[in-house]
Amino acid sequence: MGIAVRHEPPRPLRTGHGSARGPRRWAADGIHANAVNPGGVATGLQRNFTPAQKESLAAAEAAGIFTYKTVEQGAATSIVAAVAPQFAHTGGHYLDDGREAYRVPDDAELADHPHGVKEWALDPATAERLWTVSADLTGA
Repeated sequence: MGIAVRHEPPRPLRTGHGSARGPRRWAADGIHANAVNPGGVATGLQRNFTPAQKESLAAAEAAGIFTYKTVEQGAATSIVAAVAPQFAHTGGHYLDDGREAYRVPDDAELADHPHGVKEWALDPATAERLWTVSADLTGA
């Protein structure tokens, strides 16, 4: 999920796509990319979940491990990425639940770190590879 916003000056662009690659590619143009995780937002898309997915989320809700967010709550992290001063001049951040996510090792269980981001997700070499493969697949 991403949101694009332009500010004057230096007019950074925020988007949830390519946040590990974008800062190096477009920084000279004042464009900064950050990724956001809006969380589990109750949007109606859940109607397409499998019965097993629905049962798993229902069990997590019953156990107090998971709670759906409203659309407004889900949008909050994108708004933070777009307007918070600490992200106005830098990119490559991963935001979760209205704040920058903390890094966890690649072998960490995200169930133990619900607001963490694995190291590989912010790895510049992985981002470069994703960019190259995406460009090749789309003819860009």
